[in-house]
Amino acid sequence: MSHGWLTILLGILSCGLQGVAQVACDCDGFAGSHACNGVDLMSVKPLAELGGGANGNDCWGWVDPVSGREFVLYGRANGTAIVDITNPLDIRYIANLPTNTVSSLWRDIKVYGHHAYVVSEASGHGMQILDLNILPGLPQGSTTLLVANQVYNAFGKAHNVIINEESGFGYAVGSNTFNGGLHVFDLDNPGQPVIAGSYDAYYTHDAHPVIYHGPDAEHVGKEIVACFNGYNGLHIVDATVKSDIFPVSSLVYTQLGYTHQGWFSEDHRFLYINDELDEMNFGVPTRTYIVNVEDLDSPYVAGVFQAPVAAIDHNNYVRGSRLYQANYLSGLRILDLANAADGSLELMGYFDTNPESDAAQFQGAWSVYPYFPSGNVAVSTMTHLYILRPSDEIWNEPQVVIPGCTYSFAGNYNPTATVDDGTCLAAGCTDAAALNFNELAVVEDGSCIYYAGNAACPADITGDGVVSVADMLTVLAAFGEACEPQ
Repeated sequence: MSHGWLTILLGILSCGLQGVAQVACDCDGFAGSHACNGVDLMSVKPLAELGGGANGNDCWGWVDPVSGREFVLYGRANGTAIVDITNPLDIRYIANLPTNTVSSLWRDIKVYGHHAYVVSEASGHGMQILDLNILPGLPQGSTTLLVANQVYNAFGKAHNVIINEESGFGYAVGSNTFNGGLHVFDLDNPGQPVIAGSYDAYYTHDAHPVIYHGPDAEHVGKEIVACFNGYNGLHIVDATVKSDIFPVSSLVYTQLGYTHQGWFSEDHRFLYINDELDEMNFGVPTRTYIVNVEDLDSPYVAGVFQAPVAAIDHNNYVRGSRLYQANYLSGLRILDLANAADGSLELMGYFDTNPESDAAQFQGAWSVYPYFPSGNVAVSTMTHLYILRPSDEIWNEPQVVIPGCTYSFAGNYNPTATVDDGTCLAAGCTDAAALNFNELAVVEDGSCIYYAGNAACPADITGDGVVSVADMLTVLAAFGEACEPQ
């Protein structure tokens, strides 16, 4: 059999295996009616089954640290749906947090620890604060109506909210305060935020705050915020001192329509920016701007990735070496960032949530949440919530291989090691004269115990003047050992 026929046969077998999966992206590039590549459909629920309202919008996620259960917070015009996606093939709408005032097209959600923060452009809405620790105890077979634990009323409406989990500060943007610029609040007490500062030079539509650890030594360790300021382009500010936020640099680019949103690379060398109006205004296909910020004082566009469709780009987030995008009518798109330094990106996979069209229209996928440990990805559209699963090739991130001893009780434990290399050495008492001598120990750990000879209290083996747990543990450690006469 020739190699060509072998390749064809393997392809047929592979396609057949993929077809066994309940909702796999098949070899023809479809999951049902949805065009796809390397991304499987796990579940989908329409807006009507998630609390209804005029439209869906943003989404975010939370993982219960005790049980590991995964939850999606799906924004709607009239509130927030909380969906348990722990079993991605049987997702459950378990709770509803209604809007604080009236319905609005826009709602945005972020999470800090076990608290969710919800804003909306609904008049007088404020920021709802919900303690998520309640979620694991809610019934699975019904939807519980929730009330916010607290409402932050230092602003009324806001377009978006962003949280720097590393610093513990949140940023409301597009609010009715500070000219729509940065409204900064302190989350030292997560259930009771307090205003911490502001920056009102420009209206900010979205932002990404980080504690900077990139190559620009001048700014390392500072809280840097990339502000996506709509018609005014990109502005980078230093928000280390919340009462004295100041500009670092700005950037406008050719065919700027509306600088909508963006995200830093994990090494803080690049920003990946989407422009919400360049497709409509200039007739260009979906564009992703690669902005080099290795020198934060002089950012520049290093390259532009153009998708083969006309859809408007919306929100994108970086996880490892991948950029996960929600691009309205073309749905989820996943880009490889390996060659960003050369000004180029590569399409790794996609799932078209709206197969009816790829036109440049404000319909379809709104946002994406790619940070679940399970590898499942949530995509919120204006009409549905999708739970998708990228292939292992797309999802798997290169592991930094650091050989060493990974056993925490070993004498030569290496906390930075990621791969055990078989060099672990037993730790314990290596002195044969000690009561707890361990003949297998190679590394002395300072635990040796000696009989202190307390004749008045023979059970006080350690000689500390009291019969304690330490004495009992010493006996247990030597239990069963043969005693030779001295």
